[in-house]
Formats: sequence, structure tokens, C-alpha cells
Amino acid sequence: MIIGLAAFPHASVRSDNTGLVFMYSDLEPYVIAKNNSVSGFLADYLNTVAKETQIKAIWQNVPWNRQLPTLRRNLPNVCAVGLVKTPERLTYMRFTETIGKDEAFILMASKNRPKMLAHKSFRAVLNDPDLSVCPKTN
Repeated sequence: MIIGLAAFPHASVRSDNTGLVFMYSDLEPYVIAKNNSVSGFLADYLNTVAKETQIKAIWQNVPWNRQLPTLRRNLPNVCAVGLVKTPERLTYMRFTETIGKDEAFILMASKNRPKMLAHKSFRAVLNDPDLSVCPKTN
């Protein structure tokens, strides 16, 4: 997934020109929402840029399936964080330069390990307190 910003728009997205709305969804560790604030690789970077340019950053958690219709409405102060740049999306969105690139995740485990067979998703493995996930290093 290419990590970037898609500039421009759901009826619930606030667009009153008092700041720049950053729509996000399911982006940990890039955007982590806790205690009414956001942090993470992308959030920290975008908050720094917003502060340096004196733009108020307004973070809104909007499901992916609602972000694209919102962007099509072409609101003047709404962006999506972390959308993949495709030819179809380029017809109604502008993208920033890539901020980062997310390589595909893979999970490797012993074929018959009972603890692993109990999980149906990568997220379930990550959330299992009895398992440790270690990043691949070169």
C-alpha cells in the first residue's frame, strides 16, 4: 500500500473551513487514535506539517467505504490519509508525494502449530497476548 494523502471527500465529515480534515481508518501503526488524540508515523508527520504551516489538523475516523464517496464531493478542506493511488482515483483526486511505503505483511509459522491454527486472521495473531510477532530484518 502506498501511503500518501488524497486531497479533497460523507455527510458526517466536518467541512467548515476551520481546519484541514484528515480522514483515516484502520491505520495502526501509522495513525493510532487513543484518548482523543492521534499519533503514529503518519499522524506525527502530518501534525508537524500542519503546525508548521499554521493549519488546524482535524482527525476523523471514517470507514474506508465512506471515504471515497466523500472525496468525490470535492470538499475544499478534506483529505484521506493512506489511500492507494490508482488511475481511476486520479480522475477525481490529487495525491501528495508518497510519504512512506507499506510493504506487504506475511506471517510464517510451523504448519501444524495448534496455537496458530486457532486464528483466522493476521489481526487475531497480532492481538494474541501469548504470541510474539517479530519484524523481519535483513
